[in-house]
Formats: sequence, C-alpha cells, structure tokens
Amino acid sequence: GTWSSCKVDIKTCSSTQLQTMQGFRVQFLNALAELGNSSSRGMLIDSCYTHCRTEYQEAWLSADSPVLDKTPIAKAVGDWYYDRSPFQKIDCPYPCNPLPESCF
Repeated sequence: GTWSSCKVDIKTCSSTQLQTMQGFRVQFLNALAELGNSSSRGMLIDSCYTHCRTEYQEAWLSADSPVLDKTPIAKAVGDWYYDRSPFQKIDCPYPCNPLPESCF
C-alpha cells in the first residue's frame, strides 16, 4: 500500500501522510489533556512515530533509548513509579527533535 515505505522510513512519507500522523498526535494530546494534570499520571511522549518501540527491555536500557529533558525513559518511569518525582514530558512534534535510529 501507499504506507509501506512510509512506515519503514519517515523520510519517504508524503506531506499528506505526515499531516495524517501529526493530526493523530494532536488528537492524542487533546485526549490526554482531558485526563487532567495529576502527578499520578506519568508520561514520556517522544516524537518517534514507531508503535511499540519501547516494548522490550533493550529499548529502555540501550544507548539510543527515548530521552526527554536529558532523562532516559527507564529513569523517568522508575522515578514516577516509585514516587521519586513526577514525570510528564511531551516532546515537540517531528521533525524538531532528531529521532534515534531505533525509531526506524
């Protein structure tokens, strides 16, 4: 289909496909906003468009794991889960943040 190459390499996506993905991002962030801003709701939302990329431990602990505000995902989730600090960070939309190779 028309999404085959786009889902493998975002640089091959058409402007319409990029708009579709950015539209989903906006809808997702709007839905999150409706939940309120409780510190019990931790989040680390990066601009990587790949679904389930942090499903495996290797992705959390690797050198190119998701990082926001210099905080790797493993530390952010651990700090939030054990009530050491709340973590609610939302990355800027693609392409403002260089994406790690694990996004592809």
